[in-house]
Amino acid sequence: QAVIPNQNADEAVAPPVETTAIDSEKNKPWCKQPAVFCIVGAILIVSIIAIVLNTANPFNEPSSTTTGANATNFSPTVEPSLVDTTTPPSPTTQEQEGTTLTTSEPTVATTTANPTTAPVAAPPTASPTVAPSETPPPFAFYVMGDVPYTNKEKVILENQLDEMTANRHLGSAFAVHVGDFQRWQQTSCSASAYTDFRTTLLKSPLPVLVLAGDNDYLDCPQPQDAWGIFIDTFSTIENEWDDRLPTGINTLEVNRWFSQRPELFSFVADNILFLSANLLNAPDEQVNTEEWNTRMAANVGWISQESEAAFAQNNIRGVVMFSHARPSSNLRIYYVTILEQVFTNKRQLPALNIHGDGHIFLIDTRFSENTNWSGFVDLQVDQGGKADPLLIEVAPLRNNVTEPLEKENEMQYIFGNGLFRVDRQNGRYPETSS
Repeated sequence: QAVIPNQNADEAVAPPVETTAIDSEKNKPWCKQPAVFCIVGAILIVSIIAIVLNTANPFNEPSSTTTGANATNFSPTVEPSLVDTTTPPSPTTQEQEGTTLTTSEPTVATTTANPTTAPVAAPPTASPTVAPSETPPPFAFYVMGDVPYTNKEKVILENQLDEMTANRHLGSAFAVHVGDFQRWQQTSCSASAYTDFRTTLLKSPLPVLVLAGDNDYLDCPQPQDAWGIFIDTFSTIENEWDDRLPTGINTLEVNRWFSQRPELFSFVADNILFLSANLLNAPDEQVNTEEWNTRMAANVGWISQESEAAFAQNNIRGVVMFSHARPSSNLRIYYVTILEQVFTNKRQLPALNIHGDGHIFLIDTRFSENTNWSGFVDLQVDQGGKADPLLIEVAPLRNNVTEPLEKENEMQYIFGNGLFRVDRQNGRYPETSS
């Protein structure tokens, strides 16, 4: 770098002063012209030298193009071409890099010369007049259960579906009812109870998949008859929305085991594997051992078969499993078996196990902790007549990279390192809070 001479312009052009013997030639006038011309000439010479010295001074106020290595900020410098103008750095990073970001559009990175000097803008982005495209909402779905038990709750459910229609999450593609849509003591499991509930669900703006709860057939006076009605009414209900899906929502490619267990379904959406199982809790005296064993074997076979196919054909980011019953000692063998047969080498893969039956919102990690299934989270939904349906969002996948979701309010929960965001919406209704 240039060094500022320790002298002013006048000193720089002053004639040398000799301290040796006087020479007659040196005592002659340095300017032989009239005095006025000599003075003007001296002034011009001084001005020219001052301009030259001023140009070489590196500590002048920076010009509008002073950046990078030539900037006057001695904190770590940032070349304009390397500045990320879309993601503001944290305050600590801003302080360390001496970088200031404005909130106007487009965002411009600036370098400050000193505390009293106005910032100098780096070159603008390539297309400053083009607004960034809107980020599409994440893929999402709704979950409800244990509703409606009464006529009042039927009205509540209808209102929930109306709200879903009016203010639907734009990324939502379907809804799931995890079983128990009636009190069998009141309906006697008549066919009209099933068709009435179906009519209510058809008011949903999205396809609804329905699981069977114990109240829906096992507890009924004639379980076999009730089971037949349930299958006839709900095993293909999702197809009712094929010609009236919201704009931008694709038809679900739902797989069902029609030849054996038509209540079971699976599908893949947004690289998430969705599975269902027919799990129920019932008193020992009510359990038909043969039916129980057959059903449990079918559940395990279905989960294993569909998981193996999905993992082989897709880049699965996570799993969501739906059932009705909350985990119990009777059902532990099911979970242990699918862990051993399906998830032994995928224990860290995020897996939500969503069910009803308990009537209160509950997050349970005990099974995960006891079996070292680190990705597994058990999620119990609120009783639908007392709270909004759950809204569950899936982190977007962009350029084959998952962009984790974050918690935005106190009614939300994050699972799977940001893969799933569970939103209770308005949560439990005030008049029914306990």
